[in-house]
Amino acid sequence: MNSRREFLKKSALMAAGASTLPLINMGCASTKEPMKKEIGVQLWSVRDLLEQNFDEAINRIGAIGFDYVESFGLNPTGIFPGLVTANKYERTVKAAGMRIASSHASYFQAEEAPLVIESAQRLDVDWVIIAWLSEEQRSGYYQIAENLNAIGEQFKAAGIGFGYHNHDFEFDPTEEGEIPQEILMDNTDPDLVSYQADLYWFKKAGVDPLMYIEKYPGRSEEHT
Repeated sequence: MNSRREFLKKSALMAAGASTLPLINMGCASTKEPMKKEIGVQLWSVRDLLEQNFDEAINRIGAIGFDYVESFGLNPTGIFPGLVTANKYERTVKAAGMRIASSHASYFQAEEAPLVIESAQRLDVDWVIIAWLSEEQRSGYYQIAENLNAIGEQFKAAGIGFGYHNHDFEFDPTEEGEIPQEILMDNTDPDLVSYQADLYWFKKAGVDPLMYIEKYPGRSEEHT
């Protein structure tokens, strides 16, 4: 019962937030029909509920009225958290009246990209975004940039967008005084690697996100 109450509470909060978005374009004096916006949800925000009952959680999210979701946990094995396969993920979301627009992925090497691409194609996503570097991986950012370029080249050939999602640690200077986020953005090909700019983590790091968006125009085709 508690888990059900928790889900309903989170669902109501998501619905309340989403319901205000289409009103932005209405205007006080306008008599035109409001433009329909497609609204999505990052499934990481309800990860505990997905772990408890994947099918029920997806169905309830669809019942709220969301159009698409962003999944998380994509990796070279093709198995998502909770032992959910890419095929099941796509079928369940589709049956709930939504689609998977993009998926967050764990960091992987370029030679593993074909396996990730295969799962991404099963999900029928437009984007795959590397969303996290473990503490052990947070070094050698020039090599990371090189790896991202090599991955992005393969994703471009497959017709899937590819990018990187920031947190706050990318703004902690290296021992050489360089900013990892800038190393990654300066040393990746804009045609191969986009950036999903997480504005919360920019602000938490004490960085003005608008400054980065203006400094690197066109690099953030996805924003959260």
